[in-house]
Amino acid sequence: MSSMACGNGICRLILATTAATILTLSAFPSVVEGRGVLHDETADFRPHALANVYSNPVIADHILADPVVLRMNGTFYLYSTGDVSREDTPQSGMPDGMETIIFSSAEARRAYASSSPVNGGRTDCGYRVFVSEDLINWRRGPVVFAPPDHLCGNWAPHVWHDKSSGFIYMYYTHRESVGVARASSPMGPFENAKMLVDRAIDPFLLVDDDLGLFLYVVNIPQSHISVQKMVSPTELDPNSTAKVVLEHEDIPWECHGGQINEAPWVFRHNGTFYMLYSGSFFNVDFYAVGYATASRPDEAFTRNYELNPIMHRTDTVHGPGHVAVVYDDANEPWLVYHQKMEAVKMGQDRRICIDRLVIEPDGRLAVNVTRGENVVGPLINSSRIYPGPEMFLELEAQLAAL
Repeated sequence: MSSMACGNGICRLILATTAATILTLSAFPSVVEGRGVLHDETADFRPHALANVYSNPVIADHILADPVVLRMNGTFYLYSTGDVSREDTPQSGMPDGMETIIFSSAEARRAYASSSPVNGGRTDCGYRVFVSEDLINWRRGPVVFAPPDHLCGNWAPHVWHDKSSGFIYMYYTHRESVGVARASSPMGPFENAKMLVDRAIDPFLLVDDDLGLFLYVVNIPQSHISVQKMVSPTELDPNSTAKVVLEHEDIPWECHGGQINEAPWVFRHNGTFYMLYSGSFFNVDFYAVGYATASRPDEAFTRNYELNPIMHRTDTVHGPGHVAVVYDDANEPWLVYHQKMEAVKMGQDRRICIDRLVIEPDGRLAVNVTRGENVVGPLINSSRIYPGPEMFLELEAQLAAL
């Protein structure tokens, strides 16, 4: 694509329009036959094309953190910590006995006690859903879950759709214990809640076609990450015990504000299991993301000491972390995560962002964390044929040069 002699704003518009036009043309196989990639016949392909240029944060108007994204029938559903107040779930509240929660430091206790993103009130009294067709433009949906005891202190959910039963399962953190609830729709309500693991946060369910179901949690207060086999979406295997697969180590980038590892996300690529995890206290500017690998999901994971952290603060990005992985229709992995909005020592003003996860040919992971700059977004379904990725790499290079 030749260079353009025009103002930056006009060039961005031209490039964004060009990207959308390329995908629109891909709806006609005769135009791009031989240059595209054939995708899953079962996917929900609709007659519109989105090669959006976005700028982080993608959800700027709501204070949210610890996201997870579920895709069903071509629609994305996001669940996170935040944006559910006592008024949203009238029976919820925070009892006086806050000492029942063990904190890593007195500083962490003070930060938790003052967590007041909206008018001095708690906003972790349940979970709300946000809905999108493109991972970029989001609509605020209803509250989909409040815990049976109606207490605040609900963080970092994980959601999985069991296609065999049709149920959607939500694994949730409630006051440093992990539970599970289910719904028949991603719009909720999630009900039939039961607790699974005490003294734990940040659940993640790995569903492996060959090996089954594995529930990862972060053990409190040790901040180790452990895993246990499950015999069903709501039952731990009674014949197995939890095994620590990532022990906390005294590594500087993981120790700001406390010695903390959290937010595991595990996926398999070319026979290797990758664990993305966050290090340091969640509301400091040094909150960051690294990764570790293993040959099995229930064996010890080995950190990549050379490359970690692969997401960290920059001059414009503060405290990026707690990632979820979602794939676009070119089968490219994207990270949905949160950033802090200001470079302050302690603070919970966090917003939802997305950036591409790059898996290098040799298996190494890399992320270009962005804030406030124009980036070519995920490829979302327009047809079964897509132009090759080199066209979008060129578009990204043109945008970066503006």
